[in-house]
Amino acid sequence: MNIKNKIITWTENEQLNYIIYSNNDFVLNSNNQQLDTYKKYYSNQQIEKTARMVNKYRDQIKVSYDIILDSPWDTDEDLIEGLMFLSKLPTPFQLSLYSLVFYPETDIYKKAKKEGLIKDDIDVYRKYFLGPSSTHLNKLFFLLRDYASVGIGISPIIMFILTHKITRKLYLHKFLRNIVRALLPSFRYIGQSIIPSTRLYKFRNVIKFRGGKATYRTNALNEFDMNMDLNEFHSGVSFVKPKPSP
Repeated sequence: MNIKNKIITWTENEQLNYIIYSNNDFVLNSNNQQLDTYKKYYSNQQIEKTARMVNKYRDQIKVSYDIILDSPWDTDEDLIEGLMFLSKLPTPFQLSLYSLVFYPETDIYKKAKKEGLIKDDIDVYRKYFLGPSSTHLNKLFFLLRDYASVGIGISPIIMFILTHKITRKLYLHKFLRNIVRALLPSFRYIGQSIIPSTRLYKFRNVIKFRGGKATYRTNALNEFDMNMDLNEFHSGVSFVKPKPSP
């Protein structure tokens, strides 16, 4: 990733949409085998340095991180490391979350096939990439996404408590997660009221640039965000692919 710290300017009717695209590897790079699996070799330090540089232009740039969940090669420790790393990044940012799909004839498909992870190819075609499984750690990714988009984020200390093994051993993880989720509307109001850059992440918001001469209408994150009831997701109801609009 070769990005120089330059002055960023706008052109007529142009939105500068800076996207840092990644798999889980950029947050799990302590595992060299994972890096080879996804063929992504950017270190945490590179990502964090770039994120902080881009954040200087947060009033002009919409930042998006794409995360692939449900990898059979990810351990809980890997996911926790990813959550802790993301909680340290400057907000606001968009977090787009996907479920790993073994598309036929790809290298990752061949690896999964060789390791016996694919019993029947029909299961591959039935898998929906916008439907991550409803696990505690996956729900924390979604919770972090919601807080990050309003410029608040979830602090590393809170994330540490939410992911700690003692919290889960005492069965407090769901209770604490629900408290954080219940506070989201209040923090959303505060964030969108006092942090100007959050306007870039508000759905269907018309953004004006260059004295109103140029405008941009923000869009939804993805189909998953617009069609899924998050209350159902957080309650543990299995995700079903939304039906297309008539």
